Amino acid sequence: MKLLLVSLVLLIVSGILILRKLIWFHKQASFSMVSIIIIVKDQEQWIEGFVRKLFILLKSLPQAKVLFINNGSSDKMLEVLRCLQRQYPFELMSVAGNRPEINILKLVNIDSLYPVLLKYDARGLKGKDLLSAPLFSDLARFNAGKFFVLSK
Repeated sequence: MKLLLVSLVLLIVSGILILRKLIWFHKQASFSMVSIIIIVKDQEQWIEGFVRKLFILLKSLPQAKVLFINNGSSDKMLEVLRCLQRQYPFELMSVAGNRPEINILKLVNIDSLYPVLLKYDARGLKGKDLLSAPLFSDLARFNAGKFFVLSK
């Protein structure tokens, strides 16, 4: 009888632990479902560092979708982004002309986006301002308590 009670208690405790682990996993999975839309223009010299830093932060969010919208750059930034697409998984769209307000809902299939949407307008940021953009601090909250090591 005691053996049956001990077995029952162990079964209940292990069931509770498994349930907690499943709940934790579900919460982590829903936080990793992030769509990030970044509007850029004329940032050829700094866009590579920006993209590399972005994807270092996104290592803990493997399901994140990233979309860059090129707002009619006059430099070779579009070519740089196309080269970076070979290394990093992001989509790239171009919008002709200088449009101060871009309606993302008209450009992007809303059904393909994840529940959490971060939109960031990086036009006008250059140099250190672009490489320390507020987007990175927004992404840091998704990385809270997670550690990753940069490789050489």
